[in-house]
Amino acid sequence: MNKVLRITLRGEMQLFADEDLDACIREANRLNVERGYTNGDRSDNQIENLRLVTITENNRNARLQHLNRSGLHGVYFLKDSSTYRATIGVNAELLRLGQFKSLLEAAAARKSAELKHGFHPNHGRAT
Repeated sequence: MNKVLRITLRGEMQLFADEDLDACIREANRLNVERGYTNGDRSDNQIENLRLVTITENNRNARLQHLNRSGLHGVYFLKDSSTYRATIGVNAELLRLGQFKSLLEAAAARKSAELKHGFHPNHGRAT
């Protein structure tokens, strides 16, 4: 039987059996926090894989969208100038990191911004 995390009214953490997962989800919703999965596997409810996060923090641990063509979050190819643009969303604001001649330069700018703004190391992983 897996053990999962429960948050009390005072924000304390408790372990409980996985059949009580619905109670954990209700409590997290009430406290306006989400369960985050450290390894990105939503079916892995082991305590080592769970963390309490805000919606913003959870969005900083997003998978790469399947329609993405560059293979990187926030890096886009601009056909008209044959350059790559790097952007990042922080506090509901889109920050332009610049335009670069190569994908590698754009990727470096994006990764640097992710580290600066506290994105999870798993952010942008493939499915």
